[in-house]
Amino acid sequence: VTGDNIQGPLHSEDTLAICGSPVFGRTSADQIQAPFYNSEGQSGCADTPTMTGTYNASAPSLSPPLTDSQLLAIAQTAYQFVGYTSIVLNGATMSVTNPVLGWVNQSEAFPSNGVVYVSGSTTSACSETYTPFTASSTYPGGSNYDANCGNVYVSGNYSQSLTIASDNDIIINGNIIPTGQALGSAPSGTAVLGLIANNFVRIYHPINGSNPGPSSDCGASNASGTLPNPYIYAAILAVANSFIVDNYNCGSPSGTGNLTVYGAIVQLYRGPVGTHQIDGSVSTGYIKEYKYDDRLATIEPPYFLNPTSAAWYVQRQTECDVAASC
Repeated sequence: VTGDNIQGPLHSEDTLAICGSPVFGRTSADQIQAPFYNSEGQSGCADTPTMTGTYNASAPSLSPPLTDSQLLAIAQTAYQFVGYTSIVLNGATMSVTNPVLGWVNQSEAFPSNGVVYVSGSTTSACSETYTPFTASSTYPGGSNYDANCGNVYVSGNYSQSLTIASDNDIIINGNIIPTGQALGSAPSGTAVLGLIANNFVRIYHPINGSNPGPSSDCGASNASGTLPNPYIYAAILAVANSFIVDNYNCGSPSGTGNLTVYGAIVQLYRGPVGTHQIDGSVSTGYIKEYKYDDRLATIEPPYFLNPTSAAWYVQRQTECDVAASC
């Protein structure tokens, strides 16, 4: 919608739904790949995006990985956690809470190979049924919460590279930034973070009251713990589902603001982060402020999965006269 800003290249296998004048790309070098874009079938929604990047409606298809399970074999035993886990990053250490281990804010150094993996219980299946409309019930203490599920809550700051993976969901419940980072500015150095979930990578968003379902505005207000203008500096991969905001159709946008991701986002399905009016103004949730981290073209988080089966295309072509000295 108007105000959304995608500062980098973009690829979608699906139609881009436009209401107003969002911005796509930083320069013409950014490929904006999607088979089509339209006004999502809503009368009164203008589909007038600012295509600063180069729009390409015929880009080859990209196929995501099937699972992140190979990272479990890579993670060192001491960094393989089971069931509900909370990780607060503190430079090169992390505070870990895990009921199975009996840990509460246990301080641990980053693993030497940079990989943390959270699995579900092998003896009791996860009973949680997640949708963005029942999200609050899956938080610790909620009626649908199950400590057996391989969910990890993540926040904090990091000074070394790290990849956190989960066989279920990753829930972001605070800013995630490089240590000493000025919010909104481009990161520097070599520390990069990867967040990989088999299912959803979610933004924590509790609400007051219940969410009746996928209406345009559920009527419930933002609860304590809602993140105002969150910043996430990370490469995000939701293997089988979406990067999404819990209860995205609830709460005033004045309490949420911009969702700034400085890194990269890969998801099987584009997850909603808010709702809007017919004129493109935001009703609930966040405005997107997505910025590609150009460092990811040359460096990556530890053992980060190849997020796609990438397709090559000609970026520059030089002809040489065989009779000349080339």
